[in-house]
Amino acid sequence: MTACLFPGQGSQRKGMAGELFDAYPELCATADEILGYSIRELCLENPGGKLRHTAFTQPALFVAGALIWLDRTQREPPPDFVAGHSLGEYNALFAAGCFDFATGLRLVQRRGALMAEIEHGGMAAVLGLDAGKVQNVLRAEGADEGERAVDIANFNLPTQLVLSGPKAVLEGLVAPMEAAGARRCLLLNVSGAFHSRYMAATADAFASYLYRFRFEPPRIPVIANTTARPYGDDIAGPLVAQIRTSVRWSETMDYLLTQGVREASELGPGKVLRKLWASALEAAKPSEAGLAETAEPTTAPDTPPARIAADTTLATPASWTATTLGSSAFREAFGLRAAYVAGAPAPGIRGAEWVTNLAQAGLLGFLDPPGNDLETATQAIARVARELGTGDAFGVTLTGDEQLVDAALGHGVRFAETGGTQISTEISPALLRFRFRGAYLDAGGRPVALRRLLARAGRSSVAERWLKPAPDELIERLVRQGELDASEADVARRLPVCSDLCVVPELDEALPTLLPAVQRLRDRLAADLKLPQETVPQIGAGGALGTPEAIACAFLLGADFVETGAINLCTVEAAIAPAVKQLLAGLKLGDTTPAPALDGFALGTQTRVVGRGSLFAPRARKLYELFRFHDALEDLAPAQRETLEASYFGRSFEAIWDEIRGETSSSGVSPVDPKDRMARVFAWYLRQTLHWGLTGEPGRELSYQIPCDESLAAFNAWVADSPLAEPSARRVADLGQRLMDASASWLSRRLAAA
Repeated sequence: MTACLFPGQGSQRKGMAGELFDAYPELCATADEILGYSIRELCLENPGGKLRHTAFTQPALFVAGALIWLDRTQREPPPDFVAGHSLGEYNALFAAGCFDFATGLRLVQRRGALMAEIEHGGMAAVLGLDAGKVQNVLRAEGADEGERAVDIANFNLPTQLVLSGPKAVLEGLVAPMEAAGARRCLLLNVSGAFHSRYMAATADAFASYLYRFRFEPPRIPVIANTTARPYGDDIAGPLVAQIRTSVRWSETMDYLLTQGVREASELGPGKVLRKLWASALEAAKPSEAGLAETAEPTTAPDTPPARIAADTTLATPASWTATTLGSSAFREAFGLRAAYVAGAPAPGIRGAEWVTNLAQAGLLGFLDPPGNDLETATQAIARVARELGTGDAFGVTLTGDEQLVDAALGHGVRFAETGGTQISTEISPALLRFRFRGAYLDAGGRPVALRRLLARAGRSSVAERWLKPAPDELIERLVRQGELDASEADVARRLPVCSDLCVVPELDEALPTLLPAVQRLRDRLAADLKLPQETVPQIGAGGALGTPEAIACAFLLGADFVETGAINLCTVEAAIAPAVKQLLAGLKLGDTTPAPALDGFALGTQTRVVGRGSLFAPRARKLYELFRFHDALEDLAPAQRETLEASYFGRSFEAIWDEIRGETSSSGVSPVDPKDRMARVFAWYLRQTLHWGLTGEPGRELSYQIPCDESLAAFNAWVADSPLAEPSARRVADLGQRLMDASASWLSRRLAAA
């Protein structure tokens, strides 16, 4: 396996790309037209020392890298992977066919111009200290928050880091870093605190420009700086995030090594990346692990707030990052960068693009194809499994459909959730089969389940069902039917039904009350079952989480992971109507209202929906009131019936009932109880209004049902006056990364000041 690596800012030198300018005169002419000056003269002669200035450096490096790549393609086959260090990532994306030469040049020209406007701050290289020790020094010197905050902008190697922040603070850190054991700490000749929290405004300005362009999916896997994992279809999101977050180059090289890459070529001037790769390759040798010398950079790659891949506790808040919040066991079990799940309060809107973009960012999503079409769902599972392989985590939404479980098992799916983000109450045989197929006892007699199942609970009584083993009669039935063998059934009797449980409080519950109660319940049941530590269910928090503060509070309560919901409705990947997304992006606090829920309608279960512009909530409440006080449709007064059929349903009760019977006839279900018939007819309306609301059905605006809680309104307020105010700029993985980064930062500031 091979890789091509493209260097970033700091590698430029006079004469780069040399004779290749003669080989590609048309591209050089295109560059001259876009830039307004001679790119050949800039690279070969460096008039006035312009290559030192960011606005000129970035276009020059991109052109040089592009020409070197094109020259390579004439002589050698494509590599298996490409990656670029910060600015070099644009060359990697060009090499992978995500955009053409002119587009790439325009992007780096704007990027360089925006970064050239930064006049305050600086960067410093620290050699010989790992990230944890560097953070300890920052905390001890008061450089971890407020106006003195310094971020780790770049992880070149485990003990070769670049800091970014106020110049005066960096100058004062040289001696403390060297006293802490650094072989060297040196200030770099740059004009700003690049790729740190101080670049947020620059990132937003670049986003407004970047989202004008359309990009193609990579033809060669491109490893992203921000995630150290391959890009998905979302090209713009990681490029925006790259400006304000750290370049995870050390992790990028580790990922390439795990994929079998042993030969990596540096395509560009200089040899910084070549030295870093040699160090990583040497460190990967089992007999010599940890003994390799690190290469000293001669210049600073243009690099980004720190992410430390190590767990922390409340005693060390300054070291918190997006990658350390929550449970390391949860992250490791799913192979995630952060303990974050992106859900949605409506079914059928999370397709393949949703899942792959999250997975490639190191976050978790569950595939929930729209409708009940098994063929469509199976094709979506196959597509995601093919695109992601075994390197990234993704899951599938399962209910009681045996065929869908067969499809998931057939494509090697290891993770599933129960019934979408709705509260899970039913333990079906299909879910048990998915969870325990292939389970066994290891050599030490410990139960091992090969797959994980995430359930949700809004009350402790529901949580208890999932945190216990399945009822024995249900397990016995699966054994009799040949769905589980004796050893699999033995494990099913020893382990909880779910491996992970998300607490999503119902309307009359509160997370600060419910989450600790479920955690204590989990601990008691785990002790009763004598569960090995690795099989104890992880308990997460969901519901109204839409701001950094809300997510931070969930982690303070001890959540192992968090799951967002409503904020993801108006993202690019959500499969709902654009007009509905625009409506959701304008929601303010107070624009949602309680309404009877489709699941549990007869029991009076409630959910929150958009109230602005729709009569669904009062109409649904009216239906529930009629259901409570009448035993049959025939008991309704003629005037009531006429209103329902004409204004609510748009169809007669008989026509609706005929449709329901047609849908259930194949299973032999034919309920005759009048009360049940009434409930099913009213539930038909709730299903229809949900479909109308998500698809933006014309003429049905007054009946739109759009599940949504106040978290989206809070999120809208958080991103107001930024590019993310528009749903077209909201990418589901980018939202997750931003929220987790901001939550870690908020926690560190608040608790350090306490």
